[in-house]
Amino acid sequence: MPVLYNPSVYFLLFALSLAAGTSTQSERAQMAADGVRAYAAPELAGAYFYVSGKVSVEVLVGEDGSVTEVRHQACEYERLLLLAEAAARDWKFTPSSAGRRTITFVVEPETWTMEETRVAARYETPLTLRTQLIMSIVLRWPRVDGQPPEKSCAVHHEWMHIETLPIVYSGMPLGHPDGALYDEWEHAFLTGFPNSGESIGMGDAMVLEQFAEAYICNSCQKARREWLAAHHLERPPR
Repeated sequence: MPVLYNPSVYFLLFALSLAAGTSTQSERAQMAADGVRAYAAPELAGAYFYVSGKVSVEVLVGEDGSVTEVRHQACEYERLLLLAEAAARDWKFTPSSAGRRTITFVVEPETWTMEETRVAARYETPLTLRTQLIMSIVLRWPRVDGQPPEKSCAVHHEWMHIETLPIVYSGMPLGHPDGALYDEWEHAFLTGFPNSGESIGMGDAMVLEQFAEAYICNSCQKARREWLAAHHLERPPR
């Protein structure tokens, strides 16, 4: 029975080995035996609520092998059914498979990775597609032609590189035992080495990701180390 899935970012699971749209030799042999030329996976990455479970749809295959009609079977959760119906319309069959066929979609609970978010899919006979949404726990900068935009440090005017840093959730410090030193650190950080890294502060705004990409300036990192050494500290005051 399909269920709404509430993810926890504290557990990392192993992902399926096949990316959506790719197939092994064994898969291709199974698809050929079932009269399937190409399959489409449900658009899990775009689903507002993630669902997992099993659903079947009946399709009418035309003489050219395309799907001309989709009929759904009983399913308690409409969202999963709509995703399955949309995917089934893009399946392609051999002309000899014309007629009514039943496609079954098995959607696994989502899992997490440090890599890019993607949908993994594996074809299984007869006419069954097993899929899983693999979510990245890294908050990434948007890409332009596959690459993040180049940025320079506003303080040191040099090009920066990207590192993946842990996200830290914390509010404003209250009752710090050395408020003056903390204020001095905060001012030095903002004006002298804002791109020195260590962690990403998110305040109280909780997000799914546990890590985030950050632009790092080598000169900022050097200035940060020098400030800490001058104050006989190994870590910033908290």
